[in-house]
Amino acid sequence: PLSIMRLPAGSGRTWGLSIMRTVPRRLETALWPTPTENRYRVSNFGHLTGLELATSAERKWQAIPYALGVVDEDGNSNFEIGGDLRWRPSSSLGTDLTINPDFALIEADVEEINLTRFELFAPEKRPFFLEGSEIYSQRIRLFHSRRIGDITAGGKVIGTAGKTTFSALATSAEVQTDSTMTDDRADYAVLRVQQGLPRGSTVGLLGAARRLDGVNQGSAGLDATLFFTETLGLTAQLASVFGRTAGGGLAWFLRPAYDSNTTHFHVRYTSLERDIQDDFNSVGFMRDDDRREWDTNLSHTLWFDGSAVEKASARVNYNRFNSQAGQLRAWELDAEGELVFRNRMEVEVEYIDEYQRFEKGFNNTRTEISAGWDNRAGRSVFAFVGVGENFDSDLLLYGVDLQLAVGDELRASYRLTRLELDPDPGDDTTWIHVLQADYSFNPDNILKLFAQTNTAIDKVNVQAVWVWRIIPPFGSLQLAYQTGTSDLGEISEQGDTVFTKFAWVF
Repeated sequence: PLSIMRLPAGSGRTWGLSIMRTVPRRLETALWPTPTENRYRVSNFGHLTGLELATSAERKWQAIPYALGVVDEDGNSNFEIGGDLRWRPSSSLGTDLTINPDFALIEADVEEINLTRFELFAPEKRPFFLEGSEIYSQRIRLFHSRRIGDITAGGKVIGTAGKTTFSALATSAEVQTDSTMTDDRADYAVLRVQQGLPRGSTVGLLGAARRLDGVNQGSAGLDATLFFTETLGLTAQLASVFGRTAGGGLAWFLRPAYDSNTTHFHVRYTSLERDIQDDFNSVGFMRDDDRREWDTNLSHTLWFDGSAVEKASARVNYNRFNSQAGQLRAWELDAEGELVFRNRMEVEVEYIDEYQRFEKGFNNTRTEISAGWDNRAGRSVFAFVGVGENFDSDLLLYGVDLQLAVGDELRASYRLTRLELDPDPGDDTTWIHVLQADYSFNPDNILKLFAQTNTAIDKVNVQAVWVWRIIPPFGSLQLAYQTGTSDLGEISEQGDTVFTKFAWVF
């Protein structure tokens, strides 16, 4: 497994290392190095010295062609071919080229309740975009790969040189424009460079753009994560947005913070100028613009020894923002408390009180209680119920969440969510069921099941995939069944469909 890590080979190498071992049956956690103020901070890692790291025996070049056959319930059939070319000249550099990649067998988005008037964030699941995606992670998301649809061709490079990490990505994809309601060709380009500094601090730059109909849209900017002491740090970001309407508008924030093993406190100021959202979202993710926003968060955890309660934690967050012209647009108070018992029971209470201004002002409140049991080894059961008011409607929200693990072979989960609104002018009252299960006959022979429903949009989605990895991890034979697959919150017109995919490695 070390061969896939982008770290330089050679003799006498030193790695930073942090190890955490949890023993659920004894409610014990052991750490190396010994507990510090923040166990996840790179500057607190121990050192593993004297490593003799040979050059990876993995082939530098890999060609992975595939063939895909599709048949639907009406007897329509389709056949596609495509492939990937991977070049790994060293453990610190990787290049990928893809032509007509297959995303048809990617697991669907899990349906969620949206109690806001803003877009929900849908995570990326496509392998081409997932590998190395952590380098693009930012609070103001200049690059959100889900903005790129099914690509016809693409390439990317990811690597490290000393303390510098870099990545570049370019793709071409079809996009439907609102003006013509037809699919046009768009080109995307992303560049990311991040420089490591002492104490685990980093500074970086990122630029992301889409070119469509001769117009460039997107954003570019700088970001920094700075650690001054073991507990004091600062994160900051500044971006300029370009395109049809943004006109170089700015998006930026500053966030000083205090972090220890038991306490977190931060104050953040964010500014998002007017008319930047549309251009920004051509390749990024921004729920809203025209904001001058303050938010602060305080959380604390208490650990107990020799009592029925193992841990108690509390958190309070206050958020308030005006328009750039100074008009109050929203505020929110979110307070939460949690108790974790030694018998593995957990109880959590959350209270939300908020004001939001749209066509008028709305006062929304919600009180939610959840309780459950977690054996910390893959089995858990939780139930929750919430009541309140949401945009002038009485709200009732409840559900259950089950997790099951049987040996190393079976992993399964089930989640039920019920939302009731009265009155319900938007017909948003719904039942959501989500079932997921993976069964491993062996590490290279896996059966996956995914099923979900959302009654508010009459969505029924089922996916079943059998995977036999003939030449792990890329060479495989897959058989799949799908119906009702679509993006988050959207109904699908897909009927019963059967897929067969074969991929080989040269």
